[in-house]
Amino acid sequence: MSTPSISLAAFLAVAIPFQSIYAANWPAWRGTDQTGISPDTNLPVHFSPSENVRWHVPLPAPGNSSPIVWGNRVFVTQFDPAENRRTLICLDRTNGKVLWNSGIVYTEAEQTQENNPYCAGTPATDGKLIIVCFGSPGVYAYDFDGKEVWHRDLGKISHMFGNAVCPIIHQQLCFLNFGPDPSARLVALDLSTGKTVWEAVAPKPDPAEAPAMQGPRPGGPNRPSPDGPPGLRGEGGAREGTAGGPADAPPLGRPPGPGAPPPGSADIAGGPGGPGGGFRPPAGGRGMGRPGGASWSTPVVVSVAGHDELVVNFPNRLVAFDPPTGKQLWFSKGVGGSIYTTPAVGDGIIVGNSGGPGGGSAIALKPGGTGEVTESQKVWRLDRVKSSIGSGVIYQGHLFTISQDGIVSCLDLQNGKTLWEERLKGSTSRNSSWSSILVATGNLYIPNQSGDVFVVRAAADFQLLATNAVGEPTNASLAASNGELFLRTNQGVWCFASKSP
Repeated sequence: MSTPSISLAAFLAVAIPFQSIYAANWPAWRGTDQTGISPDTNLPVHFSPSENVRWHVPLPAPGNSSPIVWGNRVFVTQFDPAENRRTLICLDRTNGKVLWNSGIVYTEAEQTQENNPYCAGTPATDGKLIIVCFGSPGVYAYDFDGKEVWHRDLGKISHMFGNAVCPIIHQQLCFLNFGPDPSARLVALDLSTGKTVWEAVAPKPDPAEAPAMQGPRPGGPNRPSPDGPPGLRGEGGAREGTAGGPADAPPLGRPPGPGAPPPGSADIAGGPGGPGGGFRPPAGGRGMGRPGGASWSTPVVVSVAGHDELVVNFPNRLVAFDPPTGKQLWFSKGVGGSIYTTPAVGDGIIVGNSGGPGGGSAIALKPGGTGEVTESQKVWRLDRVKSSIGSGVIYQGHLFTISQDGIVSCLDLQNGKTLWEERLKGSTSRNSSWSSILVATGNLYIPNQSGDVFVVRAAADFQLLATNAVGEPTNASLAASNGELFLRTNQGVWCFASKSP
């Protein structure tokens, strides 16, 4: 099948109808079209708790989901350990005031990892409903007044590192990569009712791939990250920029009981692959989830040759589905079993990559095709790439990535050649990063776990423009809307802007 050469940035406008109408909003994980690119032209380059700050609002406990923005509202999910309550919080974007706090109390056992508090998934909105996945409690839809419209119980999610399910909305459907778990699957829900329209599971890897798919065994050694703080355990936490948490978070496998001390927020116990070595499965745990790996990746929608494709990075497979029906359109091999990042899309190319101890692999494909497209649609493939929790971005012919140990890289999008790599050094010795990259006005915005936000020129030559020390640890990713940056930290939510409202 012939491959179109049109710009993906152009045809994504067809895939997401409200992109051009509501360009100032940041309605879901990675923005309007899941690319991580903002149309804003006046975001601040320099900011801190005393410079270009609009407001700061405290939150009751650490969390790893990212904020979303629609109109004059900011939404963020939150777990309150004092009440075992999982909530969606609505803030007034003009001053940070809490307008409402809606959610549920859930006391049943659910596995997680100490670095991944509950409610790690970023919500999504179409301007009428806000959709949030609370993990095992299910998927909930709220209106803009905080009233529950519907909810769906999709079953429990059981994984030693917890979950971070981020819904996306396309036309009248809500899509979720509901896992990781032995029964992980891609689910399409009717946006207005929550009813299941279709479900799909990942294609099974070939038996011959089994040796390459195997990750470290429980208790096996990991290579320490040069910037990782003590207390890291295992291969990873939750997916890209929604992972991480406090060192004294709820014990694995159960939520804290009422009256338990709230998790501290002075530190986050690091990132995947750090010192401490090996996995620490909770009692009665079900191990790594589906054989061959696990995926915390969020789906993306692209449009090519007159049709839409819903692309998701499963363990060992990059797969495209027909959004209305769930029919599988194509799949590609070439990625490993531990998937944390959302596929990067842009300039007519899709890049999927895996992570894990020692690194992962990456494959760049042109969209379209049928059946297996590993070779027919391949642009390039790399067998060894630096392991990333945060998602990269495609911008003006380059792929920019941030590794979990804080190294930002620039690759030529057409051949995968590395043009430059630089370790970002912030205000402390802890420079690891689990956040995803945001691009605006030719600049990369990259948070690290210490709460520094680096601004780097998105170009073929490395140029550091600013290091902004916020002073509060974070694993979330930035949201941008109408000249304002929104950052969620372990302590609260910040709004930064260059000019007065």
